[in-house]
Amino acid sequence: MASPNPVLDALGAAFGGAPTPKAQKAPAPAPEPEAPDDEPLAQPEAPATQQEDPKKKKKERQIPIPKDSASFFRVRAKNLKMFQFTKDGDLQVPEMRGEPAKVIQIPYYRPATAEETLEDEQKAMEAIQEVEREFDETYKLLKGAIAEWRSTGFSADVIKYQNDLQRLDSQRTQLRSPLRWTKIFKNLSVNKILLSEFYEQRKLGYYVQALKTRTQTFEQSIRADGFTKPQPAPPQEASDAEESDAEVKEEEFVIFSSPTDPEHGSLSPYTMVEFIHNSTKYNCVLQAYEGERLSMLGRQDVRPTLLKSRSVAQMRVIGSRVVGQPENPREVMIAILKSLISQHSRFAEDLRATGTATLVFAEPKDGVLGVGMGVADEQITEKTAWKGTNFLGQAWTAIRASLPPITEEDDADAEVPAQTGGYTEHGKSLKEAKEQRANVLKGFYRRKF
Repeated sequence: MASPNPVLDALGAAFGGAPTPKAQKAPAPAPEPEAPDDEPLAQPEAPATQQEDPKKKKKERQIPIPKDSASFFRVRAKNLKMFQFTKDGDLQVPEMRGEPAKVIQIPYYRPATAEETLEDEQKAMEAIQEVEREFDETYKLLKGAIAEWRSTGFSADVIKYQNDLQRLDSQRTQLRSPLRWTKIFKNLSVNKILLSEFYEQRKLGYYVQALKTRTQTFEQSIRADGFTKPQPAPPQEASDAEESDAEVKEEEFVIFSSPTDPEHGSLSPYTMVEFIHNSTKYNCVLQAYEGERLSMLGRQDVRPTLLKSRSVAQMRVIGSRVVGQPENPREVMIAILKSLISQHSRFAEDLRATGTATLVFAEPKDGVLGVGMGVADEQITEKTAWKGTNFLGQAWTAIRASLPPITEEDDADAEVPAQTGGYTEHGKSLKEAKEQRANVLKGFYRRKF
């Protein structure tokens, strides 16, 4: 029988194969038996995957019953309408799963008192001292272990003491500043970073990160004061005599800030006046205070830059680069003002003219020497609203109280010599500033003509 595909037959004969057999037809399927008319046709069974399994059915999560404030606010985030607050600000829990409705009381909080803050600081200092003592002992053991390692090659103790030192150092840092975060400053100028380059205004061109710390946590700054709402203290009834004394003794304030003030400008720390204090000649009270502060903080490298300046703004910039204050700023300022008055008696006359009024240095950018508020502030005469310590005003008040009374024999016009005694350092005087400017002008006109 001839093959239906002669091409394949030829190829098979050429390679020694047999011719391709003819494909056989598949047998026809047998006919299915017909179902009787009275019997219904059977429905096909659903696949096993489509059948619902009651065990695998997902159960809806029940909202847990709150037991404290933390769990209350977690469930309130899921259902705001169900969990509400009472009129007193407590937490209202509705009836849930057979349990009756209840109220979770929130305690009243108050700011920590000065005594409580001092107690916390004392405990922190004791803990720091204990950690530092253990740190020093571990450091000595580490040195001995290093010496033993160099001689014997045994390094287990060295690794152990190094790990202990790392742990103690982290513990000491945590006690000193429990709150730490970084603040990013964008594109600062050079004079904000380099203290000696206060004329350099060029930008750095990159971000600068600064580490900021706090010695107390937020939890230490507040105290729980129980669940009873504190009642305001009843006002005390003052007697007629006390009311009359209060009217008579109404407090007066003398506010000073600018050196150009014709009445109280001499009290300003920005008033240019040359005087000697601690063997150094200063050109104003602000320069004297900043110079003494830098000396007490051990920053002798910044003092020459400060003494060369006659600009109050530059003195502020230079002083702001060094953080920290003397142990008693008020006493430092009192000593400076005593030196000033002993060499310029006219300041004593201006001080006596203030009478018994409270002296207030209004400087919004200075919360140490001033009250941290401006002259135009409406609350400048309210001591409770002050944002600073007003150490300069306190120092002037102490000097005024120590001034001797004026007698008829005293010559009010007598002026003590402006400079008395020698000095080893001095700030730029007005004469030196004029000479420097004159030399600059001479060089300018010499080149021009």
